[in-house]
Amino acid sequence: MKSVALLFLAFVACIRFVVPTYSLADQRSDEVDKLFARWNTLLTPGMNIAVFRDGKPVYAHSYGMANLELSHRNDAKLVYPIGSISKQFAGYCIQLLASEGKLSLTDDVRHYIPEMHDFGEPITLEMLLNHTSGVRDNVSLLIAKGRRVDDVIQEQESFDITTRQTGLNFRPGYRFRYSNGNYVLLAKVVQRVSGMSFAAFLQQRVFNPLGMKQTSVVSDPMRVTAGRAYGYSGEHPIVPQSSSDSTYGSTGILSTVGDLAIWSAQFYEPGSMTPTVFAAMKKPGILSDGIPITYASGLHVESFHGLAYAEHTGEVPGFKADLLVFPKQRFSVILLANTDTCNPAELAFAVAAIYLKGEFPTEATRPQSVSYPAHALLKQYSGTYEIMSGTSLIGPGRRMSITVDGDALRYNDEKLPLLASSDHDFYSQVSPIKISFLPLKSSPETWMAVLHDSSGTDFAGRRVEGITSPETTTAPPLPLSAYAGLYYSADIDTVYAVLIDGQTLSLRTPRGEVPMVRRSDDIYEVKGDMPEGKVSGTLMFSRDNSDASGFALTLAGARAANVRFTRMSGKAVR
Repeated sequence: MKSVALLFLAFVACIRFVVPTYSLADQRSDEVDKLFARWNTLLTPGMNIAVFRDGKPVYAHSYGMANLELSHRNDAKLVYPIGSISKQFAGYCIQLLASEGKLSLTDDVRHYIPEMHDFGEPITLEMLLNHTSGVRDNVSLLIAKGRRVDDVIQEQESFDITTRQTGLNFRPGYRFRYSNGNYVLLAKVVQRVSGMSFAAFLQQRVFNPLGMKQTSVVSDPMRVTAGRAYGYSGEHPIVPQSSSDSTYGSTGILSTVGDLAIWSAQFYEPGSMTPTVFAAMKKPGILSDGIPITYASGLHVESFHGLAYAEHTGEVPGFKADLLVFPKQRFSVILLANTDTCNPAELAFAVAAIYLKGEFPTEATRPQSVSYPAHALLKQYSGTYEIMSGTSLIGPGRRMSITVDGDALRYNDEKLPLLASSDHDFYSQVSPIKISFLPLKSSPETWMAVLHDSSGTDFAGRRVEGITSPETTTAPPLPLSAYAGLYYSADIDTVYAVLIDGQTLSLRTPRGEVPMVRRSDDIYEVKGDMPEGKVSGTLMFSRDNSDASGFALTLAGARAANVRFTRMSGKAVR
């Protein structure tokens, strides 16, 4: 069916000639305008926002300036980098090739990319799609190597540093951690299976069939693109930025609100595309021990106050974006910003809350009868649980504690009792929190906790040992000279120097020195400016007798963890 696409194309054609303050003059549009008031000036960059229902525009507005230097206003026809929203296009390509029998999601990525290190167990394409592979993040690795986030990064550079890794963030299939490296590899798989460049495959199989005429893959990050908005960072002052990333798969796509509206409609009314492929894209992953996650093929697939949605944000220097779709409501929100001063996901969901008001399911009545599980069973549930999945609004890695207090459980050591509606299901009378305890598939005697929060999303957590953060101390367990020296990492082909700086240590990286703060024993923390290429994270030293023999670097955010550095001969000098 091409009717939906034609409607979108007609809308795009219309808004090219309309003053960019077009909106439906009703109470809801006034509420939306209030959300974006801070960007509705001639002195700041801003964004385009578009809302669609049943394939028709409900609201569209442009805020702020596309080019402050030339006094050009933002306009719906302008092209923007969409950052990580690009991942769902790579996810579609993989799912499409799988539907055609040209690959299987259970295939080991090394079947297509033999350059990858052999980690002793397979990393499947499905793990890459769902960020459960353990593959390190190429952006974090490049920053560790000394690159700035606004440096020109070519596709080959991202691919090379991803495939040269000899370590993983975790065992494949057992955790969820967002990593751009997964989609760098998937784009290469598409290229090698199809025999076409990734850009050509998308153009032929996606953009052309849908009529997305203003959408393209960046082939040269320094090429001038007609009708493209300029990016900006900060407010006081506002600093011009340029998106210089041409890393296919993870980012690298340019588009407009009109073209993304065409794409978003495919999630509730596939026309010229394959419905089964979009259905497969919305199927979230499951960890190897049975814990469900909320990520699927470049999408966060969850619920918002009881309504199922598919969503993803995007970000590159100077630009942010969000694409939010409620398939059953046939409703979409697209936001493309040329400023990094906004939270696109929060804004998109706030817009959805305005337009879908009255459609959210009524909160289920809380149980009237209360169960009293055996005290022994309650004790089995107690412990610390780490949430394994995340959303664009709430990241993974959060921890919650469950304790036993008499015949009740308490959540996060607060005075918040959890009443039982069954032996395994608990709820709070004073908050929306609900928690269910389910046995792990891999270990039936061990529990996972499923937390139902106020947004309507279910997050699953695995029980972990409690971790006590050690106090910062002043005296290292070894003399400073035992740590000072040169250290080399083969994974990023880079040398760091640990230097004595008075009574402390500092870490010299390719972008300059960063102070080191001891946290415990041989663990040190560094807090550099990551956008500037200065490392931020944790160093865990290993010892050889009375000297440090190397360290493992885990970068802030843990998207690249335990990158090994080995001590070299020779002294570190300034």
